[in-house]
This record gives sequence, structure tokens and C-alpha cells, in this order.
Amino acid sequence: RRPPSFTLFPYTTLFRSDAEPAILSEKIKYSVRRMEDHEAIEVSRCAYKSHGYSFFDDHIYYPERLVELNRSGEMVSAVAVTEDNKFMGHACLLYQDPRDRIAELTFVFINVEYRGQGAFNRLIEYLFSAPQQRGLSGIYAYAVSNHVFTQKAMVRYGINDCGILLATSPASWKFKGISGDPTQRISVILSFKYMEPPKRRTLHAPEHHRDMIERLYVNIGAAHEFAVPDELQAATPDAPSDIETAVNKSEGCAEIYVARCGTDAVREVRKRLRRFCLDQLAAINLFLNLEDPATALLTEEFEALGFFFAGILPCSKIGEAFILQYLNN
Repeated sequence: RRPPSFTLFPYTTLFRSDAEPAILSEKIKYSVRRMEDHEAIEVSRCAYKSHGYSFFDDHIYYPERLVELNRSGEMVSAVAVTEDNKFMGHACLLYQDPRDRIAELTFVFINVEYRGQGAFNRLIEYLFSAPQQRGLSGIYAYAVSNHVFTQKAMVRYGINDCGILLATSPASWKFKGISGDPTQRISVILSFKYMEPPKRRTLHAPEHHRDMIERLYVNIGAAHEFAVPDELQAATPDAPSDIETAVNKSEGCAEIYVARCGTDAVREVRKRLRRFCLDQLAAINLFLNLEDPATALLTEEFEALGFFFAGILPCSKIGEAFILQYLNN
């Protein structure tokens, strides 16, 4: 999985000044449905009109890739179209990894002239009920922290907060109608919604974060068992750790996923952290598996490296994920 898009609403780069069409004042009739192959070019065109070339993920700018992703089930694209079949807007669910049973709500944009028609709401509602080629346990989304409207929209649809990731995107991003410090990197709110009743699991939270982790699960509608310290395994498995990484250089962000901690876990995370810092990446996110007893044992050692609490991500590719973050300088 690559770093998140944080792109639910339009923003513009510093040098974009395209003239925009007038917003239609009267309400019109339209429909919302799955994207058809020939409409992929309109999706790409609208992505550019509303965002420029600012999306971290360039798939959205290539119609043939959108068609391929939708055919494979990695992306589920919904479009709003007028009665005479004019394209209005797009939203999608995007699976980041073949193992994922959760999808990111992203690439949501409406052509300027059709804003105020309620298309955003109908697109989201459609995606909640759209058939999937693979299982869908939950939906997550990222909202930039300086755009309150996006955050309110997530809450309205029961996509509730479960984390905050600091400085994950460059300060060069410019949002329409939002002033801010041009030297300040952009932070995002992570939110989640279960699409099926969550199974009750036994989690191994570090004791000093257990209360907050439990409250975050309650906030998104889940209740789990938390192992107490004397129930934890006495040592980490005598086996190599299962660790993956992902880097997005344009965002200046990296991610480390630890599906299983072995005796080498702290050493291996330190090694990757050092490499990312030398590569001048600004933010490094560490995902630990709360179903692994070693997570509770080793969290303080990861924090000694400079990581700090950032939140949770349920049903991730490594299981119930506990997120720590490191800021490079």
C-alpha cells in the first residue's frame, strides 16, 4: 500500500489559474451508476480540471489504467451523469493491496458547474452498496486536517476518526479557499467505517496506550478483548520478523508494516528508519499488528527510537494495525 491520497475535495497547485464555468443555479435530474469504459477519459479530464497534476497516484490521469483497475476489481468507480449522459463527477473505492479486505474512499471530484446538485452524497451512498469482486470488511478515508468540511462529510456517513498522521504531504499543496502557512507540511485525519459486523478479537495493546486504543475502537463501533500484561507471551518468537515497506518520494513519506515481530524487530525497524531519514523523507509511519503479543512488549522500544502514537487501522493487510509515527527533523 502506498501513502494515502487525502483527496476528497478539490485543491489547486500554486500556479493554476484556469477559468472555471459557472455553477448551475437550477436543480437537474441525473443518475449515479458504475463507470462505463468509454467514460474513463471524462474521469481523467475531470481529475485534471479539479486538481491539476497534484494527485500522488497518476493512475487517475490514464483512462486505460482506470478501465483495467475497474475490470480487475482493484477499483470500483461510480459516476454521476445527467439525463443526456453528460459527465458530472466521480468517486471510487480503491483496494491498495491484493490482501486487502478494506478499501480507500478516494478520487472524489465533481465538475464545477454541477456542484450543489448533491452528487457527492449520492456517489458515496452508491459506493456503500455497490457489489464488490472481493470482500469488503471496511472503508477508510483520509481528510486533510485544515479542511473541516471534508471531516464533517466523513462523520455524516459514519466514517469515524481513528487516527491522525502529521506532516505526511508537502507544504506545496494549495487548497482552494483555504489559507495556511506555506512552510507547514499537511497533516491528515484517518477515519474508518465497518461494512460488516466486526469480529471480537483478542488484542495486545501496550499498557500505556490501551485506554486510547480501546476508545478509538469504540468510536468506530468495535469492542475487543485486551490481554492483560501477565497473559502476554514472555518473549518474542525466535524467528525473523515479517516486515514490508512502502515509499512515496513525491510525498516525502514512507510506511513500515510489521505483520509479525521476531527477535530482530527493533533492529530491522531501526535500519529502515535510518535509511528513510538519510533519504530525507519527512514522515515515517509504522504499522504494528495488535494481534501479535510482541507488539505490547516492543512498543516502548520503538518509541525510544522516536516513534509516537498516531492511531489504529482495523482489518489492514497485517491485521488490526496500531500506528506509530516518526517525524524526520
